[in-house]
Amino acid sequence: MAMEVHVLVVTLLCALVGRSRAEFLVEKGGLKVQFPSENRATYDMALANFGQPKYGGRLTGKVVYVRQGYMETDVECRPSCHYACEAFSDAKPKYELDASSGTHIMLVDRGPYDEGVKACTFVQKVWNAQNAGAVGVVVVNHKDELLTPDSPNDENSPEFIKNITIPAGFVSSSVGDILKGLLKSHESLFVAMDWVDALPKMQQVRWEFWTNNNDNCGNNCELQREFIKDFLPFSRILEEGNYTRFSPHYLQWRCPDELAESEECESQCIHKGRYCSPDPEDDLDKGYDGKDVMMENLRQMCLYHVAIHSRKPWMWWEYAAKFWDECGVTKKQYGLACSEKVFMEINGPALMDGNGLDLWRECIDEQNMDQDINIPMLDEEMEAQNGDDRLGSVSIVPTIRINGKQYRGILKASSVMRAICSGFPLGEEPDVCIKEWVSENECQDGEIGHMTCSNSTNTKDGRTSCKNTFAGFECVCGEGYLQVVKDDGSLECMDINECSSADLMEKYEDCRCERCACHNTKGSFHCEYSIKNECETNNGGCWEDVIDGRHYTACVDTITKYKELAAASQADAETSLHECKCPPCFMENAFGECEALCDLKECESAGNNCAMNLLERSRSKTSTGGISVGGLIGVLLSVLVVVSVLVFLGYRRLRGQMHSELDYIMTHYMPLNDEKQEEANIGAANVRQTNDEII
Repeated sequence: MAMEVHVLVVTLLCALVGRSRAEFLVEKGGLKVQFPSENRATYDMALANFGQPKYGGRLTGKVVYVRQGYMETDVECRPSCHYACEAFSDAKPKYELDASSGTHIMLVDRGPYDEGVKACTFVQKVWNAQNAGAVGVVVVNHKDELLTPDSPNDENSPEFIKNITIPAGFVSSSVGDILKGLLKSHESLFVAMDWVDALPKMQQVRWEFWTNNNDNCGNNCELQREFIKDFLPFSRILEEGNYTRFSPHYLQWRCPDELAESEECESQCIHKGRYCSPDPEDDLDKGYDGKDVMMENLRQMCLYHVAIHSRKPWMWWEYAAKFWDECGVTKKQYGLACSEKVFMEINGPALMDGNGLDLWRECIDEQNMDQDINIPMLDEEMEAQNGDDRLGSVSIVPTIRINGKQYRGILKASSVMRAICSGFPLGEEPDVCIKEWVSENECQDGEIGHMTCSNSTNTKDGRTSCKNTFAGFECVCGEGYLQVVKDDGSLECMDINECSSADLMEKYEDCRCERCACHNTKGSFHCEYSIKNECETNNGGCWEDVIDGRHYTACVDTITKYKELAAASQADAETSLHECKCPPCFMENAFGECEALCDLKECESAGNNCAMNLLERSRSKTSTGGISVGGLIGVLLSVLVVVSVLVFLGYRRLRGQMHSELDYIMTHYMPLNDEKQEEANIGAANVRQTNDEII
């Protein structure tokens, strides 16, 4: 009879724990048909609980469906290739996607469910598709409903799970039929797997890690251990920067009231069946018990509460990482002694102004673990586990919940960090979110960001620098440009003239020597040195002559002007470095040659100034009896008189012509005597003749 009760209790407990798989919450992303454009639509896609989803982004690719009638060449697999249960390298002929033709998302069917044929796991399907070259996988259900593809906890799956690097989704049969219909009726079908809005956005991301400190759980335990160790350094960055609010949680269950006094419940529970955990070794008769696990859960929860009140929540990660390394069921070091040892190693006693150890022990209250009393902290834990209308329930470990939504994907530090980063408003992610191990660096050479920011359009407006962002990239003001805010609030990249910076030019000898020039360019500059003197070659093509044994030339070296033009971005290979200009004391004649204006020796003695030379000569003649200044003024006055006389005579002639014209006009209105009439007619005729010659 005792054996029957024992079996009944174990069966009931296993049922309570095992039913969680059936309650696995479905979290959704989107599957968007992008081409054909007339068939654009968005469908629900359940997120797989393995692989590496691109939270906060999209993955676009051409859909391939390896099935007869959907491809130009038939490929044979066992079972059929559209189930992706067999490695495509073993197909006949071998099937492999050509990466050079673009990215491909493989559509595969769930199953098969034919009689006598065993269906393969979701993980195996995605693994085979990845090895064939697919960048994403969409599994089609055989029923018109969604579920969460999960990873099996068997001995064959860990290798697949750890090495799957692509995302996977799951759609209903009706959506699958639509996609297959489009593949039949069109040459190409392009879709985007979308995780942009898979998680809500919050200024401070709140996230939870639901776990269990039992290390005797196969691959799941190994994944948790690695995740805690790898995430430890980043937990502090997120918490110290107040970017996130993290909290650890532990699955538990309550023993049925009718079995609370049983030996089985007492071995798995604390506080009279109120808070229970499964037996870590699945054997109620030996080794550690479920209540040992439950007590360690309580110790870690109490550590977190002491640490968070000390504003050091990352100390939970330090404790958990050490506990996994130094304690555990498999190490036979599981209990209070090992737990306190780890607490001391992380300097837990220093928490709460040196009261950390006492407060931690008080929170655990280990001596009263068998008392029939409620523990508020554990009651709250049970409520959080069950969820509500806003939060889904948590039924398996490990589970991560971010901003109220459950994370789906491999338990890996980089993948979880990407999901956390997608929980921030776009553009407000902390710097750690743009690390290459979190999100792809699209600014690397050859990547889309680098190519986009380097194109001619961006080069023209100065946005030549590619800034990697969590969601992709942004073209910003490059080196050599200064970002300024315009009156309308928009941003502009203003070119910096490096050539005008004396401090900068001091570093570049090739820019500041006598025959050097600094050329300002868009966003940069370059130095030109050893600039030739064009006047030294064939005199620059300008006039030259030797007069009285001295060489005279019209070629002028314009290196100073050239430097000014170069610094103003106005000099190029066509800019002349000389000009033809007659030297002082010379003037260009009608033949393009230069003639001396005065005595060159005297001009030279006057500082190469002919005007000064002439003035000196004038003074000299005055003193030696030549033409005086007064005489020169007299000549000028005489010329003035002559000009005045000529002007007066011209005026008299014009006045006479005007009188004659008036007389002619008056004859039409006033009678004149015959003599005067004749004189008037003759005068008018002369005027007309004169006007005819002018006009």
